[in-house]
Amino acid sequence: MLLNNLSNLSVSTMLDNFMSPKRRMVGDPIVVGFLSDVSREILRSKKCREYPDVITFGYFCRKGSIRKILKVSQSEFNRYGWGLAVHIAPSNVPINFAFSFVFGLLSGNNNLVRLPSNTWPQVELLVSIFETIIKTSKYCALKKNNAFIRTERDSLKLQEIIANCDALIVWGGDTTVSTFRQLNKKPRCVELYFSDRKSSLIINADIINSGSENDLDKLALAFFNDTYIVDNNACSSPRRVFWVGGDTSIFSASAKFWLAVNRVIESKDYELDVIAKLDKYLDIMKSVEIMKSAVSVEKISENIWLTARDGEVVIGRLGRFSESGFSKLDLALNALDNDEQTLTYAGFKKEYIEKIVIESDIMLDRIVPVGTALDIGFIWDGVDVLQRLSRIVVCK
Repeated sequence: MLLNNLSNLSVSTMLDNFMSPKRRMVGDPIVVGFLSDVSREILRSKKCREYPDVITFGYFCRKGSIRKILKVSQSEFNRYGWGLAVHIAPSNVPINFAFSFVFGLLSGNNNLVRLPSNTWPQVELLVSIFETIIKTSKYCALKKNNAFIRTERDSLKLQEIIANCDALIVWGGDTTVSTFRQLNKKPRCVELYFSDRKSSLIINADIINSGSENDLDKLALAFFNDTYIVDNNACSSPRRVFWVGGDTSIFSASAKFWLAVNRVIESKDYELDVIAKLDKYLDIMKSVEIMKSAVSVEKISENIWLTARDGEVVIGRLGRFSESGFSKLDLALNALDNDEQTLTYAGFKKEYIEKIVIESDIMLDRIVPVGTALDIGFIWDGVDVLQRLSRIVVCK
């Protein structure tokens, strides 16, 4: 596995390397062992502990976790990878490239991963760990046909590789997805696209008001981990907060919650860079332009901006959220949009939410506790990724 700039590489040589090895079976023991060693290295690294998303990835790669996933995915048929899988990682979520890489590995494919264009310390840290582990002799079979690259998305070399790949996995906005859909590919190329989605948090206001200060601090930290770690850019990060309760209860709970979140932000020394700060102002200006009217913004702090639900046009990010209140849970759930991906919750039982969602035919892919919004799994956007990236070989 090598980290390279694609402009310095020969496409024909790369394709020869990726196409020549035999495809592996889903859950190949060599792959499981490699991921287990990666997990062990992450979880014992002091540097990795600085990044909660890296630690989450480390737990995801544990041998026990992987075997549990494979056991659920087992079938009576033999499953193999398609061949060369090309992954286009998003620029706004640092760890996404690593999960996509694992999806491709475990499903039996050879993998070429285009790294995020943005500079993230988590990316450099994980690539370094991957390369350290894969250089050991027991993983030499994986080294030749898995690589990370840096290149522009409109690179002609990248387009040539995509034209010859067997599977394409694209993470990004609607514009990115549209661009890659139109590129030339093999007739049987398997394509997976993960485009723009929205996510929300729903909170029982009474739980905030009746709970302890310690419980409130835990909730605020969980929300921080869901959002600020990725500048609430991830599709699964809640950008809207739905409160459920009476008007007085919601008013009190909201004030307590945002002050607690701000305390966490300050304790983490979180601060946007200059460009991101400008982008946040530009987002408001875009909303004004589209609505042709003023947009009310309440500044809890420089890192927390709130807008009313009805005033949201340009999706919240970079510490900007919308919030709204509802007297009942079903009213809040029915206010979710059709392109909703993840609903995080606090103060409600999962079964209660699930019952309303199913009976109301609300479009949702995930219902998870607050603090776990960024936990990617093999079922994503309603798709079984492991199944889609592998093929069945029937022998009778």
